Amino acid sequence: YKVPPYILWEEIRGVLKQQDKTLTYQEYEAQSESKVIAKAAYHIYQKYQDYLQTYQMWDDVDLARSAWRKYLVDRSCWKYDEIIVDEVQDLTKIHFKLLTNAVNHPTGLFLAGDESQSIHPSKFSWKQVETILNSNVLVKQNTYFKAYRRLVENYRSPQSVFELVKAIKRWLQEKWHE
Repeated sequence: YKVPPYILWEEIRGVLKQQDKTLTYQEYEAQSESKVIAKAAYHIYQKYQDYLQTYQMWDDVDLARSAWRKYLVDRSCWKYDEIIVDEVQDLTKIHFKLLTNAVNHPTGLFLAGDESQSIHPSKFSWKQVETILNSNVLVKQNTYFKAYRRLVENYRSPQSVFELVKAIKRWLQEKWHE
C-alpha cells in the first residue's frame, strides 16, 4: 500500500478500534483524510482481527471493549474512589469511556501524559480527552472539577535531543500527512 506501518497502526488503533463498536468501511472512509490510507488500514485491520480471533488472542483495546460491555451489564462492581493514569497519550476513546465511568466521582480521576510522546498511537489530543470528560453524566450535573497543569520544562532530555525530536516530528507530519 506504500503507507508507513506506523500510520496504519495509528489508524487501526486510534480510529478503527477505539470505538465500542467496529466501524464499517463506509463509516471509516467517510471520516478518513485519505482514501488510500483508509483502504490499506481497513484491509490490514480486518486481517489483524481475523488473526486475533483465529488464535484466541486480544490486544489492550479488545480488553477495554470487553470490560466496557461487562460494565454495561453490571455497573455496581465497577466503581473506584480514585484512578490514576500515567502515559494517558497511549489510550483510546474506549479506554477513556471506561475510566470516566469507573470512577465514583470525576475529581477522583487523575490523568498525566505527554502530548508529544506516544508509544501506542491513538490520535491522542488533550482536546479529545476534555470532550470525553465533558460528556460524562457527572460532569453534566456540574460535579466535575477540572484543573489543568501544563508543565513546560523538560527535565529528562537535553534541549538538543528535544529539538531533534521536534524536527523529526515536523518532518514526518510534512511527509506523510499532506
